[in-house]
Amino acid sequence: MRFINYFLCSVFMLSFVFAADANLSFYHYTPEGIIRGDEVKIEVMLTGASSEIYDMHLFYREIGDIDYKMTRMTREGLLYFATLRTAQFSAGQMQYYIGYEGALGEIGTLPEEMPQLNPLVMQIAPARSIQEDSPVELVILSPLPDETLVEEDIVVAVSLFPGEEEIDYSTSKLIIDGVEIETNVDFSEGLITYTPPPGHEFRAGNHNIELQVVNAQGKEIAQKGWSFRSTKSAATKDNVAFRGSVFMEDRYQNISQIDDNYFRTGAEISGQYNAFDYRARLVISSEENSDRQPVNRYTGNLRYNFSEDNNIFLNGGDINPYFNPLVLQDKRIRGIHTGLAYGFFTFDYIMGQMNRGIEGTMEIYTGGQGITDTISVGGTYAQDMWAMRPGFRFGDNVQWSLNLINAKEDPKSIKIGSNVRESLSIGTDLNLNFDQKRIMLDASVNASVNNSNAGLEEVSWDTLTKYNEDLKGNSGAESAWNFLDNTGWLSLTTGLNPLPSLAMQFDATFRYFYNNLKIRYYKLDKDFASPGNPYILKDISGLNISDNIRLFENQVYLTLFYKNYTSNRSLEKEATDNNELGVTLSYFPFATLPSVTISYATLGRSNDVSTSDSMLFREDNSTQRLSFNTSYNMHVSGIKNTISLNYTTYGRNEEVNPAAQSDFNLYGIGLRTYFGIPLVSRINYSKSENEIGTDVANNKSTSSVSTLLLGLDYIIDGVLGGDIFKPFFNYRLQQVETTSPNSTFETGRNNFTIGLAYQSPTMGILSVRYDHITYDNDSIDFNDSVMNARYSYNF
Repeated sequence: MRFINYFLCSVFMLSFVFAADANLSFYHYTPEGIIRGDEVKIEVMLTGASSEIYDMHLFYREIGDIDYKMTRMTREGLLYFATLRTAQFSAGQMQYYIGYEGALGEIGTLPEEMPQLNPLVMQIAPARSIQEDSPVELVILSPLPDETLVEEDIVVAVSLFPGEEEIDYSTSKLIIDGVEIETNVDFSEGLITYTPPPGHEFRAGNHNIELQVVNAQGKEIAQKGWSFRSTKSAATKDNVAFRGSVFMEDRYQNISQIDDNYFRTGAEISGQYNAFDYRARLVISSEENSDRQPVNRYTGNLRYNFSEDNNIFLNGGDINPYFNPLVLQDKRIRGIHTGLAYGFFTFDYIMGQMNRGIEGTMEIYTGGQGITDTISVGGTYAQDMWAMRPGFRFGDNVQWSLNLINAKEDPKSIKIGSNVRESLSIGTDLNLNFDQKRIMLDASVNASVNNSNAGLEEVSWDTLTKYNEDLKGNSGAESAWNFLDNTGWLSLTTGLNPLPSLAMQFDATFRYFYNNLKIRYYKLDKDFASPGNPYILKDISGLNISDNIRLFENQVYLTLFYKNYTSNRSLEKEATDNNELGVTLSYFPFATLPSVTISYATLGRSNDVSTSDSMLFREDNSTQRLSFNTSYNMHVSGIKNTISLNYTTYGRNEEVNPAAQSDFNLYGIGLRTYFGIPLVSRINYSKSENEIGTDVANNKSTSSVSTLLLGLDYIIDGVLGGDIFKPFFNYRLQQVETTSPNSTFETGRNNFTIGLAYQSPTMGILSVRYDHITYDNDSIDFNDSVMNARYSYNF
């Protein structure tokens, strides 16, 4: 059934299992009882016996936003997770979905259908105290407070612990002696560095450094200030800077009575020598296997700077280049990427492999009477690609680029496989910004041609028109065929469709008068080929508008959004019209008053299929959703407490399928306590109840999920200079009860977590974590456990 069923099940926040194919299945539940400022862990458990994942990413955004942010999920055994700092969101709702590449190169998402447009939803209750509670810890690496350095040795380096997902690099500030530094500042891999350019002179004496870290919503989330002293030296050194890091990680687990041990280690160095910048990174894992996509990673980067804006570079190994969202984004390529930016001209060239070849298998089944049947299970062809991107810069306000991407699967890379696929994409994008980026306009238009079965024998144009009579007399298609014949970019087999498919996206952003207005129009054909963006939605067109407004000295945040789009455009009557209209209002008072967030949205889906079209899928439904969150800070005997309440309700009115009629309610309460000692405790309780179907049709089912979360964090700092100790403990109890017309199911799950993080500016970062999971279910007679230890050191 279409995605709306998955969407409704997901927003019910009920524990459930996604089945992607015969070999991949996943267990995932949406976290509940989250207070803004807490860390939240988005988890996916692999439950299939032969499950193998190459990469898994979390895509997330605040409700009403147009764009998703992306972060790679970390693996611990059969568990994938990503930790987000909810301080980056205004209280209300966070939308998210999960994308993965299988070990054989297959692409999937959770949920499976159209996740960008119908994502999962997580409730975030407000907490005014986040203004006082920094979600990012900053550790000074160089220069240390009150340290004395020779002028030529001055390099500013600050470590962000433990993550940087929410940081807006373009608006975060490094200020030295009251002057904002805008050049030679690098934000990467949890490290902020500044290397003074050649010719820069520090006066002898004391200097003050201030670092301000800002999130994507423009809010300051961390700040650090300190002083150091510089002296002059007689000798003059080259412009040299160097830094690096190493890490080791070991994980032992016993899941479903199966023991496994995994080990990873890696190192990274980066630096500068006069006009050269360089970086090298290596990650080695015990999970590397020739029967899956690569797990080991290696990368090398070298760049020569003619000036601040002009350079030539060479990147090699595992790279993640970016052209634009339609053709190349979030895709790992093993190969080389070289380019030039000089004056008004830029040029990029990429050559490499997107997928490693993985051999298929032959499975033999023996039936009755001695009859055997052999079934071929196709593998993954090695996918080679090359791309070029010439561009033109007109000052700092205009950039126009062209792009060409050619991807081919190699039929010789494996013996057992399915259809060999090839694709060619040609397009252009234009980027404009004015008035210090208060106005930004972006446009991308691309056309693609693909061959769905390039392994067949090549044919002539006349032969192809016999297979597809619609091509007869089409001069444009024949010209494209001749062009491909001359270039050899695609194989000329009967699997080739020489008619180009189009994709376009136009974005406009306006930032004036405390408004952040975003407008997007997009349209993608069904057969548009985008091997460089495996998660892109196709066969869709629509308009998105959102406006984030700050009012009353940033005490009131108002988000308005409207979305109108058509999915399954090529299916004529089955093409579905989707409309979404919503508003979120948040009030964060400066005074000692409760903060409040109210969100409302209405969604509708319908198509032109009538009751007489018995063989077509008819859709006509609407969903109303309302959420109310409030929190209040109070002091009792000198102890600060934050209490939060939230209520969410969904109702779906189904005109076609009574089995999809549904109602959902979520109640939650949370208490976070800051004791006089550096101890923080969390108690969250939530309960969700939902009904699907109707009594009249005798298909009604109900579910109830109760979750209790207890957490303790204790922070000890300043014992040994800048050392930080952070022991923590979490306990999560979940009870699930479901009923259907013919059955009742009850189960419980207890998750105990204990760990310690130790951070030292001189000795590095050590973290140890142990998870123990028990089940209150007679059919499960085992416990699960995961032990993970990681050490990293920056130098």
